Amino acid sequence: MIDRKLSELVGVYDDAIPLEICEKTIKYFEECDKLEFTSKGSSGLSGNVNTKVKQSTDLQLLWEHGSSNPFFTPTHDPKTFREIHNALIEAMILHCRKYTVELLEMVGSNHNPFFQHEMQLTSLQVQRYRKDEAGYPALHVESEGPTVLTRFLAPLIYLNDIEVEGETEIPLAGMKVKPKAGRILIIPAGIPFWHRGLKSPEKDKYVVTSWVEYVVGNKLISNMEKQIQILRKQADMPNMHINPSLLFY
Repeated sequence: MIDRKLSELVGVYDDAIPLEICEKTIKYFEECDKLEFTSKGSSGLSGNVNTKVKQSTDLQLLWEHGSSNPFFTPTHDPKTFREIHNALIEAMILHCRKYTVELLEMVGSNHNPFFQHEMQLTSLQVQRYRKDEAGYPALHVESEGPTVLTRFLAPLIYLNDIEVEGETEIPLAGMKVKPKAGRILIIPAGIPFWHRGLKSPEKDKYVVTSWVEYVVGNKLISNMEKQIQILRKQADMPNMHINPSLLFY
């Protein structure tokens, strides 16, 4: 009989992203923030901003790669944008595959059914959590609600080191994952992986979040269009344009 702790199903991978890419992503985020390309952090497909749930500043980086699904991205400094975008995507794909293989090895299977289906990264969002703000205190899973049940994995990249607090807490696993530049955290998108982002009182925290989702008909297109409408309402984005998103597999 296999007897595993929930903490053993949490993937933590260090040195997954070069420190140079982490630093360039933070710098790019701050430049875009000055240009007002960022938006206040919202939670859920409703797009509501509730600082008791989540208090952040966000920047969406998903870019085209031959898919017909629309998304948008800032046109600021295209060369740097493509460099960090491609590095973040590559790391997420590599480590999500690695994570699923490790899970299957735990149950003694050499058959990976997950990637026999079409999947997609449906976000690539840089988030900044100020040291004097609330963080993401609300416990949640990433597939809360019927419209997002296709979410399969929830990868998160830490862009800077946080020495004091600022962890990602996963209560049922008894874990607090410390932010470390270049580290990737991967958990399943659904229950029982409730989690939250704790704030640091000493330093701003920068992360990149995403979801790996199964493609089901036109569902993802519909959800992305909703997100586009939400973010356009939240901020004036004259230099944002709609582009196809990246196919995960």
